[in-house]
Amino acid sequence: MKSILILWACCLLMGCSTSMQHERFFCTLSARDIPDVSEESITYRTDYIDYHFVEAGTISNPLFGFDIKYDTLSHYRVVVLGRLVFGETKHDGQYERIDSVEINRLIISSLNAPRELYCKNGDEYCSKISWKECSLPKKNLKKIRKDFLIRMKYKRYVINKSDSIKGITTLYEYHLY
Repeated sequence: MKSILILWACCLLMGCSTSMQHERFFCTLSARDIPDVSEESITYRTDYIDYHFVEAGTISNPLFGFDIKYDTLSHYRVVVLGRLVFGETKHDGQYERIDSVEINRLIISSLNAPRELYCKNGDEYCSKISWKECSLPKKNLKKIRKDFLIRMKYKRYVINKSDSIKGITTLYEYHLY
């Protein structure tokens, strides 16, 4: 009897460890709370913020490898939308320091299935599907969330501005096939 209770408790703990609540996925985290990566190991790809107005500045995206294989027949495409809030500008360079990263929306689309849209505050455009019925496993959502937060923390901006910009909306697309 004692071993059955221990087995049941272990199964319960393992089941809860892979779940992710809606409020935990859609969050705002300080850059200090996001895991660090050695900046010497990061390579960047630099582009203009707006090709029509190159004088606006540049954006440098970190080139991290990210590969999740999941249901290769459905060709899942996941888009995470968020917002970066800037801290003070570094004095030794022109890069804007990322103070916090926020995740606002999650769009999941796959072949032969309606698109799912999940939002932080559940506005009128969000799917009527509950978070518990999300088509992706929660362990994959945890990996995507962690990668998005780290990727956004290490984005670098050179903004040539006359007025103060407090933050910027951003997104990243993941292919799970």
